[in-house]
Amino acid sequence: NVDRFQLNSATNGLSAAFQSTYEMIMRTNTLFEKLDEKGSKITNEKLKTYIRGEAYFFRAYANFLAWNWWETAPLVTQRFT
Repeated sequence: NVDRFQLNSATNGLSAAFQSTYEMIMRTNTLFEKLDEKGSKITNEKLKTYIRGEAYFFRAYANFLAWNWWETAPLVTQRFT
């Protein structure tokens, strides 16, 4: 039966991949916002730069995965509130 092989938002593996990819993107966007907030608990600028660099890598990797899997995946660069 051909209907068994349809891919849609209810497909478990596809749904989990989409959710985990965008969860990583949203967490890095939240991190960027929190690092730039006044009163941030991290005051060492070198440490902030290091953390920001790692977060850029993870967000870029997640966007690469999304593009590689779906090719038309939205590019999210801001935190949704």
